[in-house]
Amino acid sequence: MMCLSPLAQIGALGCLLTAVVVQADDWTHYAGDAARSGIASTAPRQLDSVVWSLTNDPDEEYVFHSSPVAHGGRVFVNARHLVDDVHVDNLVLAHDARGGTRLWVTPIDPDVHDSWASPAVDVRNQTVLLGSGEKLYALHASDGEVAWEAPLERDVVNASPAVSTDLTCNGTPANRVFISDYSGFGPPARLYAVNVDPFDADDNPSHPGDIVWTAELPGTSGNTPAYADGTVYVASVGGEIHAYKALDGELVWLTDLPARGYPPDTTFLGGLTVLNGYV
Repeated sequence: MMCLSPLAQIGALGCLLTAVVVQADDWTHYAGDAARSGIASTAPRQLDSVVWSLTNDPDEEYVFHSSPVAHGGRVFVNARHLVDDVHVDNLVLAHDARGGTRLWVTPIDPDVHDSWASPAVDVRNQTVLLGSGEKLYALHASDGEVAWEAPLERDVVNASPAVSTDLTCNGTPANRVFISDYSGFGPPARLYAVNVDPFDADDNPSHPGDIVWTAELPGTSGNTPAYADGTVYVASVGGEIHAYKALDGELVWLTDLPARGYPPDTTFLGGLTVLNGYV
């Protein structure tokens, strides 16, 4: 059975949103969560003392502007590996959140255009997600082994993944991770919805890493999507904001705002936030 909507067709198709408990010290996405709310549930009383700090190895550099993410007592970081000052690949690093000890490192394809994409954590499946080059990677949070790779049509540049935790079909988990690729100001680009949950022939007929649906966008650069309550939102360099149903990619609405900025026909070179019913 194919589920078409997580909210509008509850009962008819059995598609539900379910809650997942997140730890107080979690920061699973760029800007905190899949909605990019930027809200921390707890914080120390003072920020004037450093518990620990790290210095990158001589053949490594942390990716400037890429946000570390945290879950389950671990911090995950995007870095670059250099050989004779040449960028050869990217590294996903995992550190102990309590003392900073490096726990594992996994090489992935190098980023392009100095991309500052940030990782995200799929808390249900315990994987770390990051787009680099023309791939979206999922690494096991426990040891850094590659769980799956999803090939994309174009490179990921400055866009970070958003992963749902609340999508189900007839009680079967059917969560997705969303990422946009890069086209700059030229040809159309795409928003991708990639399955992260186990295969189910009736209610989630996709394997982890399978692209479930894509949507064409009129150009993107750094357009990080946001997800909330069964809907995924993404902006484009042409000034449009798109809202899609997360399970099947049906367009919910499209807002075409007056273009401004540089170049003159460009509006959005970044992501967006969903909060209190507004984008």
